[in-house]
Amino acid sequence: MKVIPALLMVVFAAACSSGPLEPVTIDVRNDVCAQCRMVISTPKTAAQLLAPGEEPRLFDDLACLRAFMQTTTMPADSAIFVADHLSGEWVRIEDAVLTEVPGLQTPMGGGMVAHRSAADRDRDPAARGGRPYDIMALLGGRQP
Repeated sequence: MKVIPALLMVVFAAACSSGPLEPVTIDVRNDVCAQCRMVISTPKTAAQLLAPGEEPRLFDDLACLRAFMQTTTMPADSAIFVADHLSGEWVRIEDAVLTEVPGLQTPMGGGMVAHRSAADRDRDPAARGGRPYDIMALLGGRQP
């Protein structure tokens, strides 16, 4: 008889636990940036902060993510994804290559883009003339 309550607890714990955080698809007609509140019209410069049990925080520009991180504590077990500027695919920020490109037009003028790899960055004409940008600087000195 003691097996049933223990089994119920295991099933309940499994149902309540969440799997790995996965990026959400951005709706360019309705989703707004958590920092500047503008509609996210260009997903290839976007980012998102995900935390268990919370709504995704979406950003239209890496500069908006940087400003948000300077004033906010990252929730425990959170993940940040950035869009690969070439493909638009989501990349975990700790795996991304960030580049600051003087004069590059991004939604909020941050001039930063992310790529899955240095090879992808080198293939992207928009990243030419750019310089590496440190992830720690983007995250306000915090580890991803």
